[in-house]
Amino acid sequence: MKIKKVPDPTKQYNALVVPDPTEKRRAFAVPGLTWLSLFIIISGFVCMQSLASSLQQQAEMSWAKREDPTQTKVAIQLWEKALEESPQNPSILVALAKACGREYRHADSKNERQSVSELALRYAKEATEVAPQNADAWTEYGEALAQKADFNKGLGGLKLVKQAVTALEKAVALNPKQSYAHMLLSQIYRQAPGRPLSIGNIDKSLEHGKLAVESGPNYAINHLALAKVYLELKEKEKAREQLELIAKLTPPDDNVPETKSDQETAKELLDKLQIEKTKGKS
Repeated sequence: MKIKKVPDPTKQYNALVVPDPTEKRRAFAVPGLTWLSLFIIISGFVCMQSLASSLQQQAEMSWAKREDPTQTKVAIQLWEKALEESPQNPSILVALAKACGREYRHADSKNERQSVSELALRYAKEATEVAPQNADAWTEYGEALAQKADFNKGLGGLKLVKQAVTALEKAVALNPKQSYAHMLLSQIYRQAPGRPLSIGNIDKSLEHGKLAVESGPNYAINHLALAKVYLELKEKEKAREQLELIAKLTPPDDNVPETKSDQETAKELLDKLQIEKTKGKS
């Protein structure tokens, strides 16, 4: 009796052959790494991102209490730790630039102002590099340059003013409704010397002041910027309108301490206008 030869399964049924795990061209091979190594690396990355997110949340909680100056410092420290865990994170960089900008405005000494202005500029610049299409990043960069110009008076400061305007124009090109960028442009065009020395231009200041109010009507700073343009133009009644609107505003959740401060400034300007009006009648 003939014995039927059984076909070699490794030749006839190649589809069932288990690939050699050492095969160089396997689909998911990573040279020099085992699957365990990859798992450890991925797990570590996820943990870092989770820690960064937790630190960001803590920073935002402190930032919400920034009316207390120590809380702004705490927020900056927490965001800096979050940045260590998540380098080149644009949202953290923008938050840091903004917080350092506030520190600059409230700094007690010249040395502190210089230090925080440099920090704000560094973080904002990096934010524009990692997120060049982010309007908020360009807004913070523009403000940081303007603050640096404020600190460095003279020709060097005037050069920084021009760079600030370029950054802010980039911000509103990316997002025409970026009201804070419009407000900053209004301030710069009003405060800077006119040509040929610098770029001061009251017409442009008025234009951006109106755009700031139009795109951000709930923010007191926008109305305040426009009111100051009207005062510069001697249009006191229009200025009064804007200042009276500020007093009626309910502070937005993300702008409570700033709104309170702007409302105090608006009241001072209204009182001054009233005194001038009374004197004019006597």
